[in-house]
Amino acid sequence: METVEKQQRLRGYSVMNFKNMSERKKEKLATSSKTEKDVLRYLSKDNWKNSRVRRMVAWNPSTPVDVLQTLATDFSYLVRGAVARNPRTSPKLLIMLFEWEKSYTTAADEYVIKALYLNAKFPIGIKRVIETLYGEML
Repeated sequence: METVEKQQRLRGYSVMNFKNMSERKKEKLATSSKTEKDVLRYLSKDNWKNSRVRRMVAWNPSTPVDVLQTLATDFSYLVRGAVARNPRTSPKLLIMLFEWEKSYTTAADEYVIKALYLNAKFPIGIKRVIETLYGEML
């Protein structure tokens, strides 16, 4: 069982460091393949008003699968689109994202559907469904 002190310390970064860290520094950490997974987990919960850091975590191929699953339900379509483009995102999660997005018809949801379509892991049968339903936007 982790201690509170250990939970508040993430591989050399304290929670206070993150709160005072510039957005630019957070973005750099979020995109680095060398960033520790615990740090990516913490950054995935960053400022709900600005989705940029969360989006960069979602794009990062080093991001743990459990974090991608959480980010797949983010309110920002840009974050969900980044999850859709991440090569670590499982086919099962890609299908879940498609089911969620196809129930809406906004331009934002079309952005995510395009990202899903471009992911090499997205099942070919569902790609054909996207071509039928959204062919003109691809």
